[in-house]
Amino acid sequence: MYLDDVAADFRGLPIIPPHPSFPWQEEALAVATHKPQVYIDLSGWSPKYFPPILVQYANTLLRDKMLFGTDFPMLTPERWRSELDKTAIRDEVKPDLFKNNAARLLGLAGREPRMNTEAALLWEYGSEGGHVVLVFIPACGDCAWCASGHQN
Repeated sequence: MYLDDVAADFRGLPIIPPHPSFPWQEEALAVATHKPQVYIDLSGWSPKYFPPILVQYANTLLRDKMLFGTDFPMLTPERWRSELDKTAIRDEVKPDLFKNNAARLLGLAGREPRMNTEAALLWEYGSEGGHVVLVFIPACGDCAWCASGHQN
């Protein structure tokens, strides 16, 4: 696995191994622990299959580096969230997993979303060639942004 070498050589490059890095999950967890730009994407797997070590890291050392993903349409956000609720991932971790970590990674932390609905938060991230780039993050329902129902 070359993830550690790439992360060492390109320290400013955000790296997000997908599907929680299977079959190199423990190696990816180790790299994410000591490389600040490496995050863990949780898409592509049903949370009911998360191994105990992934849940342990999500609750502790890598709480701020876990990213929500479903692999829609194979796993709908509703199914993924329902199955996550049956894991040992603590409730206080879920707003970070669903929104805060991605917002921080994308430089959106501290910025109010452009739109806030029950289903999603939407930020205007920037523009590229005259096109506006929007970032969509599913609403967690647990944080101040989601609870406020604020509409911009």
